[in-house]
Amino acid sequence: MDTNTAYFTLLSRALAIHSIVLVPLCVFSAIRPPHLAEVEFPAPLGHSRDERRTVKVPDYPPCQSAAFLIGVYLCDIFFIYPFTREGMAKDDSLHFVFRIIGTIGLVIHVIAAIGWSNISPSWLAAERNYALWYNKIWKAYYMSFIVTGVAIMIPLFYLGLWHLGATAFSLVPIIGRSMYQAYSPLNAFRKAKIGGNTE
Repeated sequence: MDTNTAYFTLLSRALAIHSIVLVPLCVFSAIRPPHLAEVEFPAPLGHSRDERRTVKVPDYPPCQSAAFLIGVYLCDIFFIYPFTREGMAKDDSLHFVFRIIGTIGLVIHVIAAIGWSNISPSWLAAERNYALWYNKIWKAYYMSFIVTGVAIMIPLFYLGLWHLGATAFSLVPIIGRSMYQAYSPLNAFRKAKIGGNTE
């Protein structure tokens, strides 16, 4: 088992534990919905700085937000499985397709995590429960999603560079042969011309 396989195996188990930890929050927020507090937010980009608004935002993530995060982690576990110890042991065409689907799914999570980290506080974002960084519970909620995305991005970046380098290394001789074959008539013509001039 190489380093990446061990890393993804541990990450899969960490996500399983994380999703279990979120279940009590989901149940609690379903039984006791969060209180809506009025908070003033700045204007989003493209609006006047003086255009501040007061938005009612929940004190902590509601049930659907916690369920969303649990669903994301369950999907990540499914997407990571082809790269774990058990998934890599199965080398058939179906698992090859799973690896492609898993890579796409994980890349989507990474892109979403980068997007979440770049959302600035504003009344437009607050209306969608984004960028509530002033609240410690919401901050932990966002950081959970973002840190998981970073944890996924690191091995994907390494694997991408490795495959890019391997592909480039294998393409170099092919490119060389194709160029040689394409320009070989010109080389033959050049040699024939040189031979004629010598005579």
